[in-house]
Amino acid sequence: MALPASGNSLSLNQMHVEVGGTSGTTCSLNDSDIRALISKSSGVAMAFNEWFGASSTDDAISITAGQFAESSDDAKYPTTYRGYLYDMSKWNTNASSAALGSISDSSISLSGTTYTVKGVFSLANALASNCVIVLNGNVGTGNTLATVLGVDYLKNGSTTMIDLTSTDTGTYSSTDNYTYWAGGLTTAFTNGTSYNLTFTD
Repeated sequence: MALPASGNSLSLNQMHVEVGGTSGTTCSLNDSDIRALISKSSGVAMAFNEWFGASSTDDAISITAGQFAESSDDAKYPTTYRGYLYDMSKWNTNASSAALGSISDSSISLSGTTYTVKGVFSLANALASNCVIVLNGNVGTGNTLATVLGVDYLKNGSTTMIDLTSTDTGTYSSTDNYTYWAGGLTTAFTNGTSYNLTFTD
């Protein structure tokens, strides 16, 4: 739900509730989640009217995690993937062309730029655990995801799922027209679980 688009007044409490805070609890205009509504840096000049129409959902996606598990016949170290990916066969040649999990509203807007999320998933095998985030197009090649998006974490409520500052630099696939980042896994996804994920500081 967005803040009012116009009007005579807008309260700090309304902003706090929009970002998931409890009504009537302590907050400030310089809180990172409130600033994130309008992509402001800490300590810069801000006016209340800048928040008219702001929405916390611009930086959020909802997924239901699916699962794909390689067999020991397919790989020396079979990998299990959990989360969302638009086409699993684009990532693993042992998979069918079916999507992994599902997503609703794959569009996010951060720092004035709109991106389409094509994948967000965790993977694990006997050697390592990791995560991958996939965005449509050639966006941010050579930079960490935190640098590209301007936020540091992907969270499910208060639980940090992925540390965006710890991802590898972006790699562009010209064949499939997407950029992906690996690394930064904090909390693995669980098959069949729904997540409301927010890109935030």
